[in-house]
Amino acid sequence: MKSVKKAQDLVTSKEAIVKGFSWQASEKVSRADTFISHADYFIKKANSIKNIADVRKDQVLTEFVIASCMLSKKSLSHLSLETQNEIIEKLIDFEKLSDHEYLRILEQRYFLTSGDSLGGTMRNVIGQFAQEKLTEAIIARLQKLNKNPERVVNKDNKTTAIKWLDRQVIFDKKPTFINKSIDIIVVKGESARTGKLENPRDYVCCGELKGGIDPAGADEHWKTAKTALERIVTAFVSKKLDTPNLVFIGAAIENSMSNEIFDLLESQWLTGAANINYADQFNEVIDIIIS
Repeated sequence: MKSVKKAQDLVTSKEAIVKGFSWQASEKVSRADTFISHADYFIKKANSIKNIADVRKDQVLTEFVIASCMLSKKSLSHLSLETQNEIIEKLIDFEKLSDHEYLRILEQRYFLTSGDSLGGTMRNVIGQFAQEKLTEAIIARLQKLNKNPERVVNKDNKTTAIKWLDRQVIFDKKPTFINKSIDIIVVKGESARTGKLENPRDYVCCGELKGGIDPAGADEHWKTAKTALERIVTAFVSKKLDTPNLVFIGAAIENSMSNEIFDLLESQWLTGAANINYADQFNEVIDIIIS
């Protein structure tokens, strides 16, 4: 790659880390506002709550009380309404809802659970933000080349694929013959027309995208990505087929991993690698994906 001449070129700068954390903080504060307003609402209504029936009549009160019982939203799908109510009645003393100290304890428990929930939400948000940046860059590049890209979206308006000519790039899918999800898959021919991923001969490129900016998780993200790429290589070798182009895009790239990534570029095991914060590298990998 012309834009990556040495391992250090891949390393995330201090400025990019500060910018990334600033964006994350802003997103967290914005999303936390809902939790804060729900807590305020509960405190105002607490005096009027006499039993579980009063709670269940109000969605906001229900969400607050469930969280103050340290129940996650994910756990609710495994608990019947009757079981949930039993837990609530065991953990909430309805006779003490006029006691300010008791309300403060419930509020603390609510925020602990909500913080956990917010953490999970933010991991999804960060991943989605990176994928949106990738999809918009691919579409912009294809439009510039007059390839007339067609965006495929799901019910949540998330881009799941991009089609052009006899190519299709498909995001976050699990081919049966690999049996693990792949962040980026580019196919040609019949597979591009149908969107099916079970003909390895139609594979052009595969890639992994890691959008987290936290340096503390960078090495682990790279290990996960490399394992995914190695799994792809193994699947193709087992079928005695050439491996498609492999690419890696990361937001947090530290010195400890940049040397390994650069060595894999030099050996051509990786066709492309980029720090998503550096436009020249990022655009060069975009060209590899759509070539």
